[in-house]
Amino acid sequence: MSSRFEDDLIDFPCSDDWRDYYYERGFTKFPSPRYSKGNNSENSRNLTEKLESLIKAIEEQNKILRDLLDFMVTKEMENVYRSQKKSKTSGGSLRKLL
Repeated sequence: MSSRFEDDLIDFPCSDDWRDYYYERGFTKFPSPRYSKGNNSENSRNLTEKLESLIKAIEEQNKILRDLLDFMVTKEMENVYRSQKKSKTSGGSLRKLL
């Protein structure tokens, strides 16, 4: 790719992503070390696959957490029900004394 300018206009530190962006627009003659025009679509595919894998893992963890929360809420509701049942029984005998 030929640069529009004689000199390299990137005279400051920047990330590889920005360097490649500037290179593709002709602002610098020097792409980042990882840049390869034909390789960008492959990099994009790899990143997409990694993201999809991470999303799947997060969804699985969310399901585990939801199941755990449902279990905990169910157990707590059972405990509340038992304590109410006990208090009704003891409350009934207390009422007889009054």
